Amino acid sequence: MISENGIWEIGIHPVLFGFRVRAGRVGEMEVAMDYCAADQHEFLMELYAMAIILLQTYPEETSTAELRADLPGYEVRPINRDPCWENLKELVREKLQVPASAAGAA
Repeated sequence: MISENGIWEIGIHPVLFGFRVRAGRVGEMEVAMDYCAADQHEFLMELYAMAIILLQTYPEETSTAELRADLPGYEVRPINRDPCWENLKELVREKLQVPASAAGAA
């Protein structure tokens, strides 16, 4: 999927042990977002949707370095087994200005 002005692209990438959600500027090899969903297809779709929603909150002029610095990192893969997943959901709530109490079990 390509952003409205053709600056960013996001997609699901197959890897040896499942899938990753990656995003970066069109035409660049470097990615700003690279999250592992392993072979968990339901989680993959949730992660992909969350990533699209999150990227829509950033101006298209945001640099790769700026976006990468803003995104939570992880130690454990897939990321739903790491605090990264809860941190990513919290970042989305903050960007969308949704109180945690109103977000439920998002």
